Amino acid sequence: MTPLPVVARELRVASRRPWTYWGRALAGGVALMVFAWIAAVAQFAGAARSGVVLFFALASPAFVFAFCAGLLYTADSVSSEKREGTLGLLFLTDLRGHDVTLGKLAGTSLGAVYGLLSMLPFLAITLLLGGVTGADYLRMALVLLTTLFTSLSTGLLASVLSLDSRRSVLVAFLFMLGVFLFFPTTVASVEWAQKRFGAEPEAATLWSLTPLKAFAVCAGRQFTAEVPAYWTSVGFTGLAGLMALGVANWRLPRAWQHSGDPPGRRSPGGWLKRLRFRTPDAFAQFREPILSRNAVTWLTARHWLRPWLPWLFLAGVAAVWTWLAGWWDPEWWSVEALFAGSVGIHVTFKIWMANEAPRQFLDDRQSGALELLLATPLSPREIVGGQLMALRRQFFGPVLCLLAADVLGLIAALKDYADPGPPVLATLWALRILLLPADLATLAYAGQWAGMFGRSRTATSGLVWRVLNLPWLLWFMLVTTTVLRSGGDNTLWFLIGSWFVLGIATDAFWLLYAHKRLTSGFREAAARRPGERTRWKFFLRTTS
Repeated sequence: MTPLPVVARELRVASRRPWTYWGRALAGGVALMVFAWIAAVAQFAGAARSGVVLFFALASPAFVFAFCAGLLYTADSVSSEKREGTLGLLFLTDLRGHDVTLGKLAGTSLGAVYGLLSMLPFLAITLLLGGVTGADYLRMALVLLTTLFTSLSTGLLASVLSLDSRRSVLVAFLFMLGVFLFFPTTVASVEWAQKRFGAEPEAATLWSLTPLKAFAVCAGRQFTAEVPAYWTSVGFTGLAGLMALGVANWRLPRAWQHSGDPPGRRSPGGWLKRLRFRTPDAFAQFREPILSRNAVTWLTARHWLRPWLPWLFLAGVAAVWTWLAGWWDPEWWSVEALFAGSVGIHVTFKIWMANEAPRQFLDDRQSGALELLLATPLSPREIVGGQLMALRRQFFGPVLCLLAADVLGLIAALKDYADPGPPVLATLWALRILLLPADLATLAYAGQWAGMFGRSRTATSGLVWRVLNLPWLLWFMLVTTTVLRSGGDNTLWFLIGSWFVLGIATDAFWLLYAHKRLTSGFREAAARRPGERTRWKFFLRTTS
């Protein structure tokens, strides 16, 4: 009998996928462009004499890729099998849990391993510049590979524990966030409590229980001073990955029997629903005004708890911020700290909208409900309008409250500004206030179109890349080609203005594109199968 037959089969299948090779080429090409850009920046800034700066600058994108690999590759590996009902067929054979677990890990992570390995040769170029030794390079490669293994293992565990792809990605992200930040946050909280009550904080090795520590001290004098901390960090990261893989191996033979959500009487959602709607008439009264406005809105907004989640998020952030300012440090109420917190909340709402906008169309196309909707008297314009109404019902109130808080922060920034020059922070705050509604509206429209042709795994990530990340990439390219070669007092304002113009221009392009496609090609997109490629169909058409 072939040892680990599922591993062998999954590796053969993965090796035949075109994306396995194209992804490796793409990762290497991105690494080459990043290296060229960082080298140009270092040359203009006069920091190219040593390879240490380039070494960590090039290793940082690879480290972020290793962190996100589980979200992109393994977070939907098992949950997709559970949704399709094919996972149980594997356990009708004499296969064991570790056969299936290792097979799924090997088959889905081959592209991630190829992608990271294609980045490592560019990292080795820094050895030619001096300041970086071969041992430093090998230690960094060990950190990246260990982090990649842990990310892929936690993504597999999240996929085993979840049924929905988006929930699986969220759980995988929370797992990795815990691996990175749980112990440092715990140590920081304990040290703060000791200082507050007059005790002398003791040095704790828990600071090293994070991959960030090994990444920071793997090269140069930092490694010489903290050799035990490096190996403790690497060992902890690898152990976390092995534990996640072990739990997934133990849980997988039991997870395939999961048939859906737990019964309403036992689940927290069922308890909250009974608390919210004590009588059948209460639920009917909740449903009637929404259903009378638009039936599609009701299909999306029938989950009554979802509109409350943004409000709960804002309330939680306000409570934590008040606690930090009152018990930790009053500087949390400073204008700079409030600005940084506002940036984080804006990013959260944008990613939240990118996740919610394509969700209903993705689910409806998978279940066939979208074709049933098109068989009704509802027009595509009414279907799109119903989806927009549901998104507005969920996000309009919290976003309006957030904008009001931003206006108060802007006023505080203007009052605290005492320099004779123009207020830079207040200008950035005002531009962000204008950019938030534009980004959310673009994500709402473009997200619906992404839900019409995308897959559950890639719809949100592609949307975030096109709408949110692309302006930053264009802006960095503009900075490299123009600002670094020029000087003058207006450089800062040129950077701020170009950032805002590129953001608005990107929003306008994708908003108009998605609006046109939704109004003219809705039925054609709905007729396609999920994930069907139409890239070359234009060239294959024939005329009669």
